[in-house]
Amino acid sequence: MLAPCHAGDSPTVDYLPGHEFRDCFNCPRMVVIPPGRFIKGSPPGEALGEGTPARDAANETPQEPAGVDAAFAVSVTEVTRTQFSLFVVEEGYDPEWECITWNFQANHWGARGPSWSWSDPGFPQGPDHPVVCVSFTEAQAYARWLAEKTGEPYRLLTDEEWEYLARDRTQGARPWDSAGISQRRDACAHANVMDLDAADYLNVDAAAADSHFFPCRDGYPLTAPVGSFPANSYGVYDMLGNAWEWVDGCMYTVPAAGEAPTEDCNERLIRGGAWQAKAWYVRPAKRDWAPYWLRSARVGLRIARDLH
Repeated sequence: MLAPCHAGDSPTVDYLPGHEFRDCFNCPRMVVIPPGRFIKGSPPGEALGEGTPARDAANETPQEPAGVDAAFAVSVTEVTRTQFSLFVVEEGYDPEWECITWNFQANHWGARGPSWSWSDPGFPQGPDHPVVCVSFTEAQAYARWLAEKTGEPYRLLTDEEWEYLARDRTQGARPWDSAGISQRRDACAHANVMDLDAADYLNVDAAAADSHFFPCRDGYPLTAPVGSFPANSYGVYDMLGNAWEWVDGCMYTVPAAGEAPTEDCNERLIRGGAWQAKAWYVRPAKRDWAPYWLRSARVGLRIARDLH
């Protein structure tokens, strides 16, 4: 059971950028992120690589200056199955909706089953893999649970915080791009993405759907243990790929000239793409939304917290 402790950190510690800590023995490992500025969204000419569609102007605009005004902490990795299991045991977590996963017989997404859940998403996972089949509601519940146990203000990332971290002090289509040119073949050295390994495992013809896949192999056809790929300059792993991450934001509509934007909070933001997501989605600028109740074998969570 979690306890309101500081696992070796003094309550008076100065949370300097890059400092890592845990608020209790079984809490996610956190790292301090400094405030900063960036350009949110994508430019009209963002290069996505040969064979890929153009950027999605409907949810990647307007491109504008944005920033994070105060330091905060974020989990070094996505929340793992082991970490989520503690919440499950103590809170008596009982999914009310089945999880959507890959239909291995029909070779397409959308299979459902009452037995598929965070503990069995329809394919094998290890204890150090990112937990998936978690709804937005449950992601928020996990954050509240941590907050109650530690006395610290845990929460989900905001949209701006997520993109700030995912961009990793760069402005290209992906952080590993050079000179603003999207090198899709380089993705497998940096992230667990939908690649040729995934195509083989899922029995999908990657050549027939080239824009869906990265033309490389990362060694993981499904989810990978968190932290399997290099951390970014903030010391954070898997901001792109592995599992989509719920973000605390609602679906919005880019308004026409003179109109106000609208929001629909039945649809919640997910960011970052996943082990099974078209290459187009694995970019810091790309936003997508899902119903708040959705459980998907592609969607997990990352946790944040405010600093005192």
